[in-house]
Amino acid sequence: MNTTCKLLWLVYAFEQLDAIALEFRANWHNHASRKAILGLGARQYGVLRNTVVFSIIASEWPTVKNNLKFKHAHYA
Repeated sequence: MNTTCKLLWLVYAFEQLDAIALEFRANWHNHASRKAILGLGARQYGVLRNTVVFSIIASEWPTVKNNLKFKHAHYA
């Protein structure tokens, strides 16, 4: 369910709103959230205090979208 929701949200952001990037943040100690964000296809690009910062940029979106569609089909 989470993968489907994230896929719909990312499609809306990149394809309807023409976002150039999306940023995700997770607490350093929240390993489950960090793993889930990486599983979306986001890349970690920094740590600010106890916050890990990830992003997906528009040029990465087609690959991320294909991977999420595959996961959605595989687990649906």
